[in-house]
Amino acid sequence: MVIIYLEQHVPGQPEHLKAGWKQKKKEGTIRVYGCPAEEIVIGKIRMNEAGVFDDLSAAITWHPFDRNRVSYDIWQAQDIKNYKFYGKAAHASKHPEMGRSAFDAAELMNVGANYLREHVADDVRMHYNLCSIRMVRLILYRHILQQIILSAQQSGREQKMHLRG
Repeated sequence: MVIIYLEQHVPGQPEHLKAGWKQKKKEGTIRVYGCPAEEIVIGKIRMNEAGVFDDLSAAITWHPFDRNRVSYDIWQAQDIKNYKFYGKAAHASKHPEMGRSAFDAAELMNVGANYLREHVADDVRMHYNLCSIRMVRLILYRHILQQIILSAQQSGREQKMHLRG
């Protein structure tokens, strides 16, 4: 038995493949899986760890685009790190001296990352994202989760950047 995995579902794709098999008197099973967390490069890893692909004979992957083609494009290698900052919540107008702002700590890290930009290879990109913040006026934040995303055309450069920081 042949089991084929199709990464993304294109309307009619499994049916066309199955029709071709029937025409050639072949037998097999076609399974279509979505690809969770594709942009952070972890979905297929978790699926593999769970044994989802263990019985596959073949895998066909496809990334949706406006046309089907063989691509020789260069895609960026990517590394994502999450940093947690902890402080002490306080009212910023009434008692600022009683707080320690986690948001300020995250911002200081961003300033450092911005200064680091002039010391990296031309293909390295740095982005940051505050993930767990609900903006409330006049509050010193107790907890902030910040994500740093580094990418580079040459694999490995993005990982070395975290070691420099």
